[in-house]
Amino acid sequence: MSTIEKEIEIQLEYSPENSNASGLFLTYSKLISAVTNTELMLVKTISRNVKHANSLIEIRPGSIISKIKEQFEIDDSEFAKESEMVSDVVCEYINNGRNTIFDAMRAGPISTEKQIEDIRVLITTGANEKGISERFSYTPPSISEIIDSTKEMAGATSELREDETVILSEGTVKTELPKNVEVEVSKIERELSKKFVTTKRELILKVKKPDYLGEAKWEFKHGKNRVDANIEDEDWLERFHSKKAIIAPGDSLEVIIRLEEEYDKHGDLLKEEYAIEKVKEIIRGRIDE
Repeated sequence: MSTIEKEIEIQLEYSPENSNASGLFLTYSKLISAVTNTELMLVKTISRNVKHANSLIEIRPGSIISKIKEQFEIDDSEFAKESEMVSDVVCEYINNGRNTIFDAMRAGPISTEKQIEDIRVLITTGANEKGISERFSYTPPSISEIIDSTKEMAGATSELREDETVILSEGTVKTELPKNVEVEVSKIERELSKKFVTTKRELILKVKKPDYLGEAKWEFKHGKNRVDANIEDEDWLERFHSKKAIIAPGDSLEVIIRLEEEYDKHGDLLKEEYAIEKVKEIIRGRIDE
């Protein structure tokens, strides 16, 4: 497992006499989420199974200034043959991809599939120039991922007033975030002729994180791949929640799983959702280190 760490500083400049405290902090929280989710989207082009965490290092007074450390863990199996981690190169790729999205948003409303595709091409070009596509099992970000990123960023910055500015700093490089940008998601999606494919398979999935409260997806491991899925087998869930079906560390489930995939008109995968229709058996196992 290889780790990339990077620090970013997000500064929200505002007028104290005109500010609403609760609204200001809510907006700031959305901004942090939008920025870090955009960076996570870019790292997922290198590894779909990346693990991401961020932590608050420092808050400074005056304007709201927070320094945040992001950590991305990438399985070494995602590397191309005889390649190795070069954190600086990966961080440059993330920053360039993030700024590509910001530049597109500064240019005006985003309302067409072509605008999203242009962002995708520029990000992929950056990956080629930095050697990312040679070092890793690189997959360009999907159209839907870029749409989600621009939508979240636009939503967060739309709540800023004219006298409020957000500056993202990394080292000595400062970037002002675009604001008041309209992203017309419904119009873009109407341009995408979608195709839906549903398949069912019988699989054995190693349990990583059960859902004990019945409110979230279970996390499984299938080979080296992570699978998040809801369990729709109500009879088995009732047995699990009543402690008649016990899951121990290292156990797997033999299941019938449904995969629903959504493709755009170019054949690119937009979205995939897993659902377990039936749990056939608990397979006792060992804990993987």
